[in-house]
Amino acid sequence: MTTLRTSRTLSSLLLISCVSVTALFAGAAQPARAQPTAGDVVDRPSLRAFVERAHAHAEASLVDATEQEAYDLFDREFRPEGEWRQGPIYTGVTIAEGPDRGASFFHAVDPDLEGRNLWDLEDKNGVLIIQELLAKAGTDFVEYYYDNPDVIGDEDEGSLKVAWGEELTIAGRKFVIGAGFYPATAVPVVPPPAQLVLAVLLAAGGAYLRRRRGHQRSVTS
Repeated sequence: MTTLRTSRTLSSLLLISCVSVTALFAGAAQPARAQPTAGDVVDRPSLRAFVERAHAHAEASLVDATEQEAYDLFDREFRPEGEWRQGPIYTGVTIAEGPDRGASFFHAVDPDLEGRNLWDLEDKNGVLIIQELLAKAGTDFVEYYYDNPDVIGDEDEGSLKVAWGEELTIAGRKFVIGAGFYPATAVPVVPPPAQLVLAVLLAAGGAYLRRRRGHQRSVTS
């Protein structure tokens, strides 16, 4: 009976410790949102923060740049997997004015789309994706259905995607830089330090329980 009570007490303490540690590190990780990367995008606030940061970086880097120089920067910094691209999270830049309004200027994942005018692109519900993105840039999210590379079988219907865009001026012409995420497959990641602490707590608790059980058997035998 004593061993059972001890086990229950230890389990409760471990549970409380796990919750506390997770909350502690989750809270400590919040300031990192000031510099969000593609891997941090799991919800609307983190998506918006990511796009705003991408916009600020591009704007600061492209002062007096030509459109070709801008494209070269996007190709060099935003296309490789890493800070600006992670799995289904990536950036795209669309021309927002002029005769080729709605054309893809840069697409981190699918270069074949670049140069194509996607003004009339719509999802299964009739949402005109590019028109909505340009109209709502800097003011609101856009919801539409699009093929999710992490979901098998949604090629025709698509999965719900949420996007945010920001207006960007390059060589005197307006563009919109944006990104999106799929809510159904966006999974928050526990910070590595918290994972380590939780693993240590669980391992220590398991070892303690095994020693208690061994001691109990030796006493009763």
